[in-house]
Amino acid sequence: SLMMQRFTAYIIEVSDFGQVQEVAHRYGDFETLHKTLQTECPGVTLPTMPPKGVDGTDAAVVASRKMELEKLLTAMLANPDVLMEKSLALWKFLNLSNPAVICGRFVAVPRSRHTTLKTLAKLTDPKYKEDVYRLGQAPICEVLMEALKELRGGDPESGHWCRQGGGGSGRSAICTLLAGALSTNEAARNRLIEMDIISQLLGLVERDESGLDDARSALNVIVARESERFGALLTNFLQHGGLSQLAVLAQRPKCQ
Repeated sequence: SLMMQRFTAYIIEVSDFGQVQEVAHRYGDFETLHKTLQTECPGVTLPTMPPKGVDGTDAAVVASRKMELEKLLTAMLANPDVLMEKSLALWKFLNLSNPAVICGRFVAVPRSRHTTLKTLAKLTDPKYKEDVYRLGQAPICEVLMEALKELRGGDPESGHWCRQGGGGSGRSAICTLLAGALSTNEAARNRLIEMDIISQLLGLVERDESGLDDARSALNVIVARESERFGALLTNFLQHGGLSQLAVLAQRPKCQ
């Protein structure tokens, strides 16, 4: 005879840089994840699992477990060692793809940025057209603009993550990623323009003439995608210090 078994599935709403999916897991799945992370990340202290050995379908038990499991997931997502764990246990548990992992680590684990930068830049390749949308989301735009400002006005010897590749590779990757972000959608372009991206990109060239080749890729996207309002953007730029920037750039042989 067939026995009908009852069990409870906990539904997790996972936001992948704006795209939301639902993932279902049983208590035992959480328990396996917890044990895996305790083994792979021995220095990490995680909240304990809710008690076992009770009726997992009882409404009061389910409600209590739900709260405890949510606390557990929150703690995991907040821990850099868990996010960088080599088997990707948490990321797989949440059913997130490799591009989502790369973007998630780039935002949430600052120490990983200098090593993930070049890999992240690969998302601008046409074969990742379904994944590039992540670059235009606010968390990534904010990190990229922070790096751009550092490249423009920071100390070259600071050891900032965007400089650690050497030979201008960080600058090239940042500009490539910003071009990718600008290409994703109008909301991303508006966000970056409001963050003064035009002035910051031209500031790269002010600082080092060789930066023109890198900055051009992102500037070209703005010109191409915002052709209808480019006159207004240019006027605003000139009214807020852009005229002096252009006067400096006009003296540079590569910009003439």
